[in-house]
Amino acid sequence: MLEDLADPKQTLVNLARRGRRRKIREDIVPRPGSSGVVGPGYSARIQEMVATYWDVERAVAFSLSLHRCIARLRELTS
Repeated sequence: MLEDLADPKQTLVNLARRGRRRKIREDIVPRPGSSGVVGPGYSARIQEMVATYWDVERAVAFSLSLHRCIARLRELTS
């Protein structure tokens, strides 16, 4: 599960590093010699993924912390 990963962001960067799509690699992986943890387009790629593909209800089923967060937000808005 995602919550079992020690560093989910680094895991994503490593997956992108091995990926076939050059533009995604360039956006997500830090440039050689950079002190950054992620590449220059990391935030934009995450925003794109959330807007286009992410399903919060499905994600809640796989993440206890997200489930708790959504439950509390629903409490606040009710």
